[in-house]
Amino acid sequence: MDGIESHDWLLEKHTIRIRGKKWYCPISTRIVDMAVVNTCVIYNMVNAEKKGIKEIRRHIAIAYLKKDNTVQIQIGIPSYTISSRVKETDTVRRDGVGHKLVKEKNKDDVKCKIVRENFLHFA
Repeated sequence: MDGIESHDWLLEKHTIRIRGKKWYCPISTRIVDMAVVNTCVIYNMVNAEKKGIKEIRRHIAIAYLKKDNTVQIQIGIPSYTISSRVKETDTVRRDGVGHKLVKEKNKDDVKCKIVRENFLHFA
């Protein structure tokens, strides 16, 4: 029993017993199951020390539990600070003519100051 037969046998023997209501839940659990079975098969082919699927699952779970999870959950709209924004260089903010975008007071739009002055002058 080699190849696909052993893979299918191990997959059916050691499946995740979670059922979901959404269509993607069985697909995602099946993909995780297949990845764990493939990990077990490849590990046993490469190493002299043989490990079972349950032991490999335990190692994976312990690795995720030991992983440093310092992600902070933010509630609401994230606030932007000056340090968090990427500073634009002058080559990005200006073109060859010297146009520079200026934010209008009490407005949400951004316009080029030189083009606006020339437009009012020509009109």
